[in-house]
Amino acid sequence: MPSKKEKHHQQQQQQQQALNNIKSQTTPLGNSTNTTPIPTSDEKVPLSNSYHTVTTNHYTTTTTKKTNLNNEPTNSLDHLSLIRDQKNELDELNNRFSNYVLALRKKTKENEDLQVKVDAEKQKHKNLEKRDTNDLETQMDDLRNEIDESAVLTEHFIRKRNRVLKELALLKDKIRTEEDQTYANRRQALENEYKQTLVQLKDLSRRFEELEKTSKANKNEMNQMTDLYKKLEDELHDLVLANIRLECNLRTIEEQTLLTKAVYETEKNDLANEQLKQQYFYTVELDNAITDIKRDFQLLLKNNKVILENAYTERIEQVKTQISTYQANKPQETVSTSRVPIATLHEELKQIEKTREGIEDEYRPLIDQYVTKQKEKNQLDEERIRLDTEYTRLISEINQLTEAIEVGKQYWFSVHFELETYRRLLDLESTNTPTVTTTVTTTTLNNATVNEKKVTINDKNSVMNDKNSTMNEKNVTINDKNTNSNDKNDITDDKNTNSNDKNTKKNDKNIKTNVDTPVINGKEENSVIEELAKSIMTVKKTESQRSISKTGEMKKATNKNAFREGSILTCNIILGKFDIDQVQAGFISINNAATNCVDQPLKGWTIVRTVNDGEENTFQFPDSYVLKARTRVRVYSNKVENAGSSAIVTGRLTATSISAWASTGQGDNVKISLLDDKGINRAEYTETWQ
Repeated sequence: MPSKKEKHHQQQQQQQQALNNIKSQTTPLGNSTNTTPIPTSDEKVPLSNSYHTVTTNHYTTTTTKKTNLNNEPTNSLDHLSLIRDQKNELDELNNRFSNYVLALRKKTKENEDLQVKVDAEKQKHKNLEKRDTNDLETQMDDLRNEIDESAVLTEHFIRKRNRVLKELALLKDKIRTEEDQTYANRRQALENEYKQTLVQLKDLSRRFEELEKTSKANKNEMNQMTDLYKKLEDELHDLVLANIRLECNLRTIEEQTLLTKAVYETEKNDLANEQLKQQYFYTVELDNAITDIKRDFQLLLKNNKVILENAYTERIEQVKTQISTYQANKPQETVSTSRVPIATLHEELKQIEKTREGIEDEYRPLIDQYVTKQKEKNQLDEERIRLDTEYTRLISEINQLTEAIEVGKQYWFSVHFELETYRRLLDLESTNTPTVTTTVTTTTLNNATVNEKKVTINDKNSVMNDKNSTMNEKNVTINDKNTNSNDKNDITDDKNTNSNDKNTKKNDKNIKTNVDTPVINGKEENSVIEELAKSIMTVKKTESQRSISKTGEMKKATNKNAFREGSILTCNIILGKFDIDQVQAGFISINNAATNCVDQPLKGWTIVRTVNDGEENTFQFPDSYVLKARTRVRVYSNKVENAGSSAIVTGRLTATSISAWASTGQGDNVKISLLDDKGINRAEYTETWQ
């Protein structure tokens, strides 16, 4: 059974065929004698009752012919007059039909003009569509470039992270290797010392047996005191190193953080601005353009539809009137002719509907493209959010890695410092003859007083305190060579000195103690010192021993006669951003220990030197002088003011009021302080000669 569309199509074909038949029948006669002028296309031709006239004349002509054939013999005169009248009517009918054809052509031309306008509008909207498409492609290219830049930044952060991980692994391997080498060298040195000690123990075996019981009783306590001393010393080193590292890295970290934050805020603002621009374009401009296009076409189609509907309504009313009139006269012919104009009107209406649907189909891809672009924009927003999250995560990982690297650097710096110190001390021990000394030091660190008693073989004495620490010195002559040695050697020497000096108290007047002495295994420290007085040896300090700075570096002595009278030196250096070291008679060094690459202008800074809290001798730096970070400068005394070449002398800093920085008199307490422009003590160096 055929569908509705097929039926409708068949009806349209039938109506079109009937219309063609009517047109072929109503063609004007070629031999018409009508002399009525044909109106031009600009003249208005009335179309009312034209169809009725055509059909009536056609019927009249047909019936007339039949009548003439039947009544010709009888009514010849009437027949001629009738033919003449019919001919006039036929001419009038031809004129009217010609007018109808001209009106139809005029409507056709108007239709074509309207079609041209529609085509022009289509071309215009196509151009607008192309321009919008080009704008969209340009913006999409910009967006793709930004995405590529984000990908490059992400790749850069990943590479930086991998590089940091590699550096951290190399740093760990290096620290592990240095530790292994240090422990191996230290073990070999201790084994050599142990062998030497065994040779000495053979001579002292008898005294060792006598003191064996006492040494066993004191061994645990000595080990505890030694461990406590080492812990405190390590803690002191850690605090000093941590302070230096924090000062040097704090500003760098702050600058890096501010720079990273500024870069991130800039990128974030750029992305936000771009997002707002895209959102404005997609949500406002494109919507307005599509809305305007739709509205224009809808208005155009609506107006055209209204015009056509009005025209067709009037035409249908006319046709209905003609059909009703014609049906009253000839019903049979009305049936065959009334359907043709309605089919034509329906066909034209369908064509217009198809045209409207075609226009909607043409603009549907643009709407689909807008929806697609909106989806792409949402995907780009999600990608940007994901990249922001990834960027934040990478920043967190980089911060964690930076902290881990800082911890590793701190550990490496501490180990390197200790290794350098041990290496210097071992070199000195290998070049000098061992001597027996005794160090009894009372150190106050962080308001906690710790009383320590150490007996060393290789001249152990140098003790370094922090700014808030105080030092109570015992007037025992000691050699300033080492602060670290083997615990076994300490105990052995303690036993030897106690056994040698157990019954001797002849030189107890030369030993004076000004501090409270603790009780060790029921025996006061004074009695121990008195027993050890006989074995105390005053050793003159060599030039190389005097040239060791607090950092373990060998100082370069320029004056051969400096410190030749001194024997034992007890130093107290306040560690901080600035250090005073390489103290000689002819010069001292001021070290800018800042590791955060901060140069220090020394305008208004002074160096104050006092001896035994007496008169102050000062030196003021020039106003334009700047001490670079991680560098040191020498300040010479007036004794070496003119020594050296003229170029060197010209650039020197010389204290004309100070004859010598160090003192060579026994018992002198020399204090050197570095004061800033506000009078704050930035570094201090003290020494006491006995």
